[in-house]
Amino acid sequence: MITLDDLRQKDIYKENSLLYDTVIDTYKSISNHDEGFQIDFIEEEIIDYTNYQEFKWYNKKLEKILKTIQTIKSIDLNKKLDDGFIDLESSTKTLLSESVIFSNDIKTYRSTVTKVEKTIFKSGLLYDFGKLEMEISDLKRNLPKLPLPKIIASFKVTTEVSAGYKDEIRTGLPKEFKRPPIVNGFVFPIHIYGNSCTLYTGLKLAPLMGHGKREEWSFNGVKWEKIDSWTTWNS
Repeated sequence: MITLDDLRQKDIYKENSLLYDTVIDTYKSISNHDEGFQIDFIEEEIIDYTNYQEFKWYNKKLEKILKTIQTIKSIDLNKKLDDGFIDLESSTKTLLSESVIFSNDIKTYRSTVTKVEKTIFKSGLLYDFGKLEMEISDLKRNLPKLPLPKIIASFKVTTEVSAGYKDEIRTGLPKEFKRPPIVNGFVFPIHIYGNSCTLYTGLKLAPLMGHGKREEWSFNGVKWEKIDSWTTWNS
């Protein structure tokens, strides 16, 4: 166990203390937990991907995406939808207004509905959207496989110093960071490149009660702010 004040004196914390302090202060439900909280520090291997072969095709991929987008934009969907509804409404009212509905009336109505279906759904729009989805997805599908970060240090932080207090670091480190731990605490990056970073938060109120999130934070020159988040675990 270690107190937060003592952890703040360590070099591993000082490097990005503004970020860490901001996040910890933002999530007081985590940092003020009666049983304390855990902080893991992760480090990513620095690899230069400038010459990654797949990148030479990316301009061509963008050209294909733009071409598909232009094809979709050329389809006057608003007119097709408006005209289609007018036909459906008119045919439906005509059918229902008949004092006696014969089989030929049903056939005529079915024919109109089928015509509207073909005009809207077989115009190529759905195919083109599916094609666009695949083309956009391809931009990330063939990205280089990144090595897993490693947990370099892990601390159990307590708010009070007990009689058995000692500065304790988890053994078995470094180890691969495969997934966020289901604990009350934080996972912080040791090194930050540029003005943004990814970190993880976890709030465990009680057994089988809690959630964890992956978060993107950005530095605006004055302070760190959360810009997005995704749920990573629920219990």
